[in-house]
Amino acid sequence: MARSPQPLKSGTIVETTAESLGDGADALCRIDGQPLFVAGALAGERIRARVDRTDGTHARGTMVELLEPSPERAEPACRHFGTCALCRLQHVTFQASSLHKIDRLRQRLQKRLRARPEIAELQVPNERYGQRSQIVFRNHLVGRGFAAGFDTAPGIDPFRVEECPDAHPKLFAVGHAVTQEARARRLDALLAVQARISVDGEQVAVCLVAETGRLPHGQRLADAAREAGATSVVLNVHEGHGNRLYGKRTVPLNGRPVLHDRVSNLELRLGPTTFHEPSRFAGAHLVDAVRRLGDTGIVESVVDLYCGSGRFALALAQPGRKVLGVDQVRQSIHDAEASAQASALAAKFLQLRVEVGMLQLEKSDPDVVVVDPPGAGMPDTVVEGIAKLLDPRVIVLVARDVGRLVRDLGRFEAHDYVTERVETFDALPAGRELTAVARLVRS
Repeated sequence: MARSPQPLKSGTIVETTAESLGDGADALCRIDGQPLFVAGALAGERIRARVDRTDGTHARGTMVELLEPSPERAEPACRHFGTCALCRLQHVTFQASSLHKIDRLRQRLQKRLRARPEIAELQVPNERYGQRSQIVFRNHLVGRGFAAGFDTAPGIDPFRVEECPDAHPKLFAVGHAVTQEARARRLDALLAVQARISVDGEQVAVCLVAETGRLPHGQRLADAAREAGATSVVLNVHEGHGNRLYGKRTVPLNGRPVLHDRVSNLELRLGPTTFHEPSRFAGAHLVDAVRRLGDTGIVESVVDLYCGSGRFALALAQPGRKVLGVDQVRQSIHDAEASAQASALAAKFLQLRVEVGMLQLEKSDPDVVVVDPPGAGMPDTVVEGIAKLLDPRVIVLVARDVGRLVRDLGRFEAHDYVTERVETFDALPAGRELTAVARLVRS
């Protein structure tokens, strides 16, 4: 009888060939049949790797030597590659990473869905880098000084960010200038610095998130932002200790605290705490995609759940059509109403927590429901509420993560909604994310 292989142990050095790239940025290898996910390796590469940790079912490791590189390997553009958690596919060529993402989507849809939806050709930006439209520098020394950094890769300590090729150059220049000023003054009450840029690249809005409304040197930070190119600066007061980035109170420091964006035929107004599309490329194209997939047949009523700035509700607004956008954030509803007025479109917006308010929406009787769930996803109660209470003819689902997209399409399929078409966008090509818009119809 063959003996079972010994479990992999942390610290072991192994030589192996990577089989494939997973949903993230780690390559799957097998050591005596045991799965080992190796950061930094690509499919087909012969490598030497160190086992970092195991959990009984699989192990994770780090490549310590590249023996035979893949022709799809590229030189990372950023010095922080491997440390930063944002752009983890920089070591793969632009074309290969895009193909990998769409192939993974096809594979997962085939496994999860009974139907075989049409998957449109992947849309990609002309330039791989410079697409990120929002960055957040978090203070890793709260109460002890100021050290700004992005979220890090698993097992990596916080680090000082000195460059970000993935961000629009003007956006990073503004954010970096503010964090440099904060570090020089050791502002330990400053929790984070958020910077956003408009789709046309003309406006940069900065939000300083602090524990107190009396931030020392707050005006000096605002001046540093304006000198670097910011068009507006606000102070957000976060007095609690929750996981949310923003507090409840926002104070203008410099300029008008609203980002003006023109997308398709819409004039959008975005306050500092309203959701902002993280990719300029996606920001410019998602509105038209939702319009294409949602504006089919006779549509008399539309409900847009988690509507944010109201851009998708307004994309489907037409004379004589009832359009309702729903979001729990007061600032988002205010911005959506301002966007509707600026765009000269008729739509209503309701401040309501979607997870507990489905019964209130039942009488809206929509033909189309647009749903763009938050990062944490939507619970089963919302999926069931859409399918059974709202009972629309068409659902348009927006997602920025393949796993959540496939899971949600499967959950709607269990309620007799068939996925007809999926449009995809490589919104941030250097990252592992894929943005998609899907149309589902009631079977």
